[in-house]
Amino acid sequence: MAKPIRAILRAMDVLAYLNKHNGANSNQVSLGISLPRGTTYRMLETFEAAGLVEQRPNGGGGYWLTHKVQQLSAGFDDETWIAAVALPEMRLLCKSIVWPVMLTTPRETEMLLRATTDASSPFVRTRYVLGHTVPMLGSSTGRCYLAHLPQSQYEATVDLIARIAPEPWCQIARDRHALDQMRRERRRRKRPQ
Repeated sequence: MAKPIRAILRAMDVLAYLNKHNGANSNQVSLGISLPRGTTYRMLETFEAAGLVEQRPNGGGGYWLTHKVQQLSAGFDDETWIAAVALPEMRLLCKSIVWPVMLTTPRETEMLLRATTDASSPFVRTRYVLGHTVPMLGSSTGRCYLAHLPQSQYEATVDLIARIAPEPWCQIARDRHALDQMRRERRRRKRPQ
């Protein structure tokens, strides 16, 4: 393993301290993470120049995190554990039925492929890579997901599809009568024994 860059570790400590204490001045941060005051001050000024922290009027010289720090976590995926837990069971099912098995989760108006057993099935015509998306209304996995949502969540999701999804999915979402009928039919279907 390569040696970690100490300055980056310290910078992360500064941000973590501000987050934990809901803002602090440079002296408090310096004492809190055992970092020289001059180094702490330069880091805080650098973060302020980057828009990650701000000083507030009447804030006593303190620094607070800004909304821009949320961008640092935009790529974080807290649902990756789902695939890790599900994949062994998916492989067992694929071995039993031979057909490929896919696990998807909702993402806005689409379904996101989290795990697949494509490599284990001879019946795969098209292989999809993890991260592949399909329209919620244009896929059986998406329609099944919609069919089993609680009513309020179903309505909110369909409203979102009608507002932001591309054609033809936004048009389909606007035909609530047909969509509600599809949902009822899908909910009535029984699982195979």
